[in-house]
Amino acid sequence: MLKLMFILCPAVIIFILTCTSSIENFIDTMNPSFIWMSEPDFSQFFNPLPDVITEDFMHQKMGHALAFFIFTIALYTAFPSFYFYGILSFLYTWVTELLQLFFMRDGRLFDVGIDSIGIGTAILIIGLCGRYSSTLKIE
Repeated sequence: MLKLMFILCPAVIIFILTCTSSIENFIDTMNPSFIWMSEPDFSQFFNPLPDVITEDFMHQKMGHALAFFIFTIALYTAFPSFYFYGILSFLYTWVTELLQLFFMRDGRLFDVGIDSIGIGTAILIIGLCGRYSSTLKIE
């Protein structure tokens, strides 16, 4: 049960941050607001990056990568099969980015790439730790 909670906590946080209509408002009031659009413009998914990259934009993208890094590690702790935690992490990044289009947010293919950096970093660290721990022999 504890492992499930360890997975659900980052998954729910990512979901809330994905679906709230204004991250800034949510941070200020800690009250998420959800506005459903039944017919989103899917062409926005392929929009390019903004013309001006701000420090806030970079912090937001680092948050994307960090959130999916944590989510991937959480999945690994409960399900150490790469086929499970790796594929589920990548699937969740696609789902959350596409869901943003239904909640008046900017879901973008670019963000799938940023999320994937966090996932890839977690997979790399998991792999390195596994390789390192298997070469250690404590007698």
